[in-house]
Amino acid sequence: MTEGAPNLDFTDAGSGTCKAGTAYTAGQSCTVDVSFKPKFAGTRYGAAELLDGSGNVLAIGYVQGTGVGPQVTFLPGTQSVVANAATNGLDTPQGIAVDGGGNIYIADSSNNQVLKETLSAGSYNQSVVANAATA
Repeated sequence: MTEGAPNLDFTDAGSGTCKAGTAYTAGQSCTVDVSFKPKFAGTRYGAAELLDGSGNVLAIGYVQGTGVGPQVTFLPGTQSVVANAATNGLDTPQGIAVDGGGNIYIADSSNNQVLKETLSAGSYNQSVVANAATA
C-alpha cells in the first residue's frame, strides 16, 4: 500500500517467505520483500499488510522511500478543468488535496461541501464526499 492505495510505489517483490493461503501460528514469522518504484518525487510512505482469510489485518510493516526526478512534466500535456462555477457551482474553494490514488479533493466553503474529482478516461468525474447537510 502507498498512502492507502495498493500497487502504486510499493509492490510485493515476490521473493519473501510469507505466502498467500499459508496458515501461520502464533510466534511464527515470515518476510515480505518490497519493490520500490516511486511515481512521484519526494518521500513516499507505504505499508505491507498481513491479512487473515477474511481480510482482517493481522500485522502491518511500514516502509518509506524517497523518489527523485521531476515532479511535473509538460509534454505532450492536456489541460483539464476539474471544477468551476459554471458546471457545478464551485464558488469559494478554500483548500485542495490529492491522495495516493491521484484523486483530487476540493473544499468549497460557500457551498459547505468537499468535492472529489476522480480521473477516468481522460476527464474527471465529480462526487460530493461531504457537505453540511450530511456531515
